[in-house]
Amino acid sequence: MKKKTWQRRTLKYGLIGLALYLFYIAAFGLIPYASFSEVNQQFKDSFDPTSFYGSEVPSVDRAGIMEMGEAGLEARIGMIHAAQSSLDVSYYSTHWGDSTQVFFGALLDAANRGVKVRFLIDGVAHHLTRQAKTTAYALVQNPNVELKFYNPVQLLKPWTFNGRLHDKYIIVDDKFVLLGGRNIGDKYFETEGYNRSYSLDRDVLVYNTASGTSNSAQSVIPQVKQYFEEIWGLNTSKHTYGKFSAVQTAAGLTQTERLVETYQHFIDNKPYLVSEHINAEKITVPTAKISFIHNPSHTQKKEPLLWYQLSELMLNADHKVTIQSPYTVLNRPMENTLRQVGDKLEQFSLLTNSQASSPNVLAYSSYLASRTVLADTFDEIYEYQGDHSLHGKSYLIDDDLSLVGSYNLDLRSTYINTEVMLVIHGRQFHDRLEDHMSTYQTASLVYDKKNGYSENPQISPRDIPWYNKWISYPLQKISWLYKFLL
Repeated sequence: MKKKTWQRRTLKYGLIGLALYLFYIAAFGLIPYASFSEVNQQFKDSFDPTSFYGSEVPSVDRAGIMEMGEAGLEARIGMIHAAQSSLDVSYYSTHWGDSTQVFFGALLDAANRGVKVRFLIDGVAHHLTRQAKTTAYALVQNPNVELKFYNPVQLLKPWTFNGRLHDKYIIVDDKFVLLGGRNIGDKYFETEGYNRSYSLDRDVLVYNTASGTSNSAQSVIPQVKQYFEEIWGLNTSKHTYGKFSAVQTAAGLTQTERLVETYQHFIDNKPYLVSEHINAEKITVPTAKISFIHNPSHTQKKEPLLWYQLSELMLNADHKVTIQSPYTVLNRPMENTLRQVGDKLEQFSLLTNSQASSPNVLAYSSYLASRTVLADTFDEIYEYQGDHSLHGKSYLIDDDLSLVGSYNLDLRSTYINTEVMLVIHGRQFHDRLEDHMSTYQTASLVYDKKNGYSENPQISPRDIPWYNKWISYPLQKISWLYKFLL
């Protein structure tokens, strides 16, 4: 009898403790994000959209688009090989696979020849676990590598659950920056043999033609570098590994050898990547000016600084804006801003995933809930019907301004995560980006709120998996409950 009473009490107090913990999580880890911050007046007063435009004289920065996944991987390998003194690397996530091993092998090879490598990665989405854990050992053991995790989760501190590092860029000396929407993994680099859907993305390569000279500071690269230094120095960017055991040390050394060997095998098959310096002139075009914009670097709820700058640039447009975003999840202020943009422009269009191509059911369900409203805001909504999934985030403004980066048109990118974008003023770059986005538009159908899709004999709607159809309908009805986290 006493034993049963003890069991009941244990269960009772255990359930009470669990309920209190869940309440604690909701109070400090979820509810604070349900309301949205506004941009402070001082920032608004200091913002000048005309400052993003250069003159007819080319700037010191040239820019090129790495559109195909293979080109994105090769650009990274070529840049890392070209590094002479420093590599600053910041990513949201890595996904274990062939290309990821090549990437880490290249970083370790650079460190072995004396390049100082600083690698910052999100404390939740890093995926340096299981078979990839020894890669973290290999990085930490190398005297020329520093590894930090941004805002690692602590179960008793629910305010660490959100506020993720969503940045994706590499800085090489004062010469190159590669920035965009790609994470590290086979699905982003379209690696041969990867048997799942690719995430079709893009990067921008910035080449500072004044590197090593007194004019180098005119480049956008010092702006990106300053941001990296700021976020690297936060007390929420942490070295999480202490002293290694003998087993961990041996595993790290073995993994170093294996990764460098994998990298060596890769470049043996593609010797042009390392046989000469990157032909940056060939793969880039002149620009009038490149600027860098970003969200606040701290881990808490954020003022939507990036969205404000982006929206002001769109409102300053003369006649045309095209948006590409894999996800579209908005609150009322964002909807109102987009409506203002649409009301003043001749052409305002959105390119996004279809229900069949989107990998994010929760985000797409929220988009479905507001799609008819968006159809009155945009002149055309293109929904991609290709075999894979769109993951690129880009904006075309009029005929000469472009933005590319990590920012999704959703509430998490606007108010919760760190995000980065490059603003490129230049007609040649704009035209190249427009060509790439047009290719995806050609493989899309235009949403029609009366008939579903406008008729297009060239394109058939992609089949939607039955489970996606089944779950999306109820989710869109309740998406208002959770969309502030999407």
